[in-house]
Amino acid sequence: MESIKLKTWIAVMAMIILLTACTSVEKEKSGEAAAARPEFTLFDKQTKIVMSEDETVQITVPENWITREVPLNGNNRLVVHNDQASMIINIIQEHHEDVNEDMDLDKWAEEFYAEIGQVTILEERVPQIDGVAAREKFIKFVQNNTNQFWMHTFLEKDGAFYLISIAISESSYSSNKEELQKMTETFKVLKPAEKEVFDSSNSQTMFNDDQSLQITVPLNWREARTDINEIGEFILKNDRKAEFLLMREFASGKTEEITVQEVVDGRFENYKQFYQGEIIGSRELLIDGRPAYQLEGRCEYKGEKHGLLITALQKDNAYYVMMISSPIEDFLVYEREYKRVLESLQVLKKVEEQNKSHGMENEQPKVFDNKLASMKIELTEKWKKIDIDQDAQLQAIHPGDNTWFYAYGEKVSEDDGLTVEDLFEFYSSDSGLENPRWTKPERIKIQAYDAIYFKGTGTSEGTKATIIGAITLSSRQYTFLIFAGKQDVMEDNEAWFKKALTTYSERLW
Repeated sequence: MESIKLKTWIAVMAMIILLTACTSVEKEKSGEAAAARPEFTLFDKQTKIVMSEDETVQITVPENWITREVPLNGNNRLVVHNDQASMIINIIQEHHEDVNEDMDLDKWAEEFYAEIGQVTILEERVPQIDGVAAREKFIKFVQNNTNQFWMHTFLEKDGAFYLISIAISESSYSSNKEELQKMTETFKVLKPAEKEVFDSSNSQTMFNDDQSLQITVPLNWREARTDINEIGEFILKNDRKAEFLLMREFASGKTEEITVQEVVDGRFENYKQFYQGEIIGSRELLIDGRPAYQLEGRCEYKGEKHGLLITALQKDNAYYVMMISSPIEDFLVYEREYKRVLESLQVLKKVEEQNKSHGMENEQPKVFDNKLASMKIELTEKWKKIDIDQDAQLQAIHPGDNTWFYAYGEKVSEDDGLTVEDLFEFYSSDSGLENPRWTKPERIKIQAYDAIYFKGTGTSEGTKATIIGAITLSSRQYTFLIFAGKQDVMEDNEAWFKKALTTYSERLW
């Protein structure tokens, strides 16, 4: 679904009005539209025509209404309100090319309401606006235990869907309904919708370390270098808490004939293992002249709802996987901008695959611990602590080859009757590996715990993958110790992984 959600407009309205309240000068548009003075009145006042900044839409409003600036990279085209902001018009535009597959006007309107919750349609009609049949609805919904009322008019014209959204009280709507309808019926689409193009005045072009990739982003994006920056060719953030990650995955590590859709779907399924998530919709597109696939989703991250776009394409000998996420209110306002960022990717040259995995036995040892969970293990200084899986008490990544380590533990009592074999059956049935093949668990000495060692091979997101792990059981807790990564890296370093597992201990004092 590429719909615009109602609570987003509430946030947008508040933001726009607060940010612009310091100026009392109304921004009138130049040209014939701004100069024209229609002969009829609205709300017993003379009227004027206001036009969006990009000159794509216009509407007639009372002459004392105030036009506010909106971010041109978002879906909002025009925001106008009366002097007390008790009536606010917000005009939204969404390109046909940006929406998910099988979208039409009725579905766009239905999906608009899907995430709001309980919506009551109090009145509706089908007016003719700018030569097309529109869908007008007066709705009520509850937000923060308060009734909210909106007049929504949906229409489709010249390559885009439009929403004329008016925030208003119920009493004001009842006494001014005919005037409101007369006002919305003046709406016009001035020219077919066109995709925005980043230019040097509002964007910057960024290159990855080996100069093989470039991407164009707005000026408020920056590199977000971290200890694990090797995981991606680009790791970027903007000043609104949006995050962008681009990874190159060589085809040699994939299973045969995997499609870009399977890569994206697999990535999202993996993402859901760590965060609650749902798929909203998907679409096919072209990026750098190559077929690409894009999925839109929602997820819970640190107690906050986020919007998510995952996009993949294949070129030469590699797959390129891109992800953008941000808090949902920001995501729905700037989703249009995020799609332009993803579509700007260019692969400038082919890069041959190199073995980034150095023998881990040659790296300097380093202890990782979580005292609250009574866990510690010796890895190496190349490993970096991360906070991805909300259930793991200890987790780290080896950035050069993106091998992951997780430790999960839970208290036990004598009444549980659990064995390490029981725990292995539980883990192997839900490991995340596709078509797994497991070795028979074998005993391994880890302190004085009851412990087993095991290995599983299969695929993950279309990539050949291996899990090497151990399960320990003491009188106080059981623990899963898991290394997971690409099959070749795991096989090359199996002896080191097994040795590292034996360094695990529970008490840190």
